[in-house]
Amino acid sequence: MKRFYIYILILLLTKNLFAQDYSSIGKSISYSDIYKKAKRFKNIDDALLIPDKVLYLDLTIDKDGANYQKFVENQSKFINLRKLIIDNRWYQLNLKSVPDISLFKDIEFLQVYNLSNLKFDNLSSLINLKYLDLTACELKSLPSSIFNLKQLEFLNLSLNYLSTLPDNIGQIINLKEIDLTNNCFVEIPKQIAQIKELLYLDINNAEIAGQFINGKAFCKNTITVYPSIFSDCKRLKTVHLYKVIIADGIIDKLKAEFKEIKFKA
Repeated sequence: MKRFYIYILILLLTKNLFAQDYSSIGKSISYSDIYKKAKRFKNIDDALLIPDKVLYLDLTIDKDGANYQKFVENQSKFINLRKLIIDNRWYQLNLKSVPDISLFKDIEFLQVYNLSNLKFDNLSSLINLKYLDLTACELKSLPSSIFNLKQLEFLNLSLNYLSTLPDNIGQIINLKEIDLTNNCFVEIPKQIAQIKELLYLDINNAEIAGQFINGKAFCKNTITVYPSIFSDCKRLKTVHLYKVIIADGIIDKLKAEFKEIKFKA
């Protein structure tokens, strides 16, 4: 019991860090006018009074998951959602039921924390999606359904178990930012060079906040191989390397060769 309270205290003390947004452009994406006018609903009971009017639902899963279960049972009523956040960080419940995200045809912003059993194949139908956050979803590979998201500009894959990216990631033709914080990379993946519109790359290690979810430790990104692939990233502006374990001399060499890119360590 004492260990449980210590764990909760750590979560509270590191809440801001855990929720830290390394995105530089995520809040300036060109969403539709309908999205910009969306009223935020946080209480599922309030949202269920007018589900077809709800455009923005921010659902932090409570201790027993009752609010989440209500959402899943009534998901088909939320046909006009433009923004959906499902946050399972704080209690990290083992949720058996998952929403069918393919129902939300007009959604532009989807943020999911710690929901490993989400049906990722259903992402392919979200053709209007511009912002996708799959933090701590226990991903070991990138779901192929993401390649259908031609409007996607921001992709957050932080706190997963990725060690490589697929060669065809360049099919996400509008992708401008990718966040790979706290994964298992031992080098900056060479596939980054395929993302021609990329402006910002985050491959940080987020200290305490990213080390454990569901009692499982996360890997730390390291850089042991000099990433010459930046010569192909003509639009790249910033690379975040906060707390990354980097071989001697690599940072200095990067800064010397790619003067147009800001390397933040």
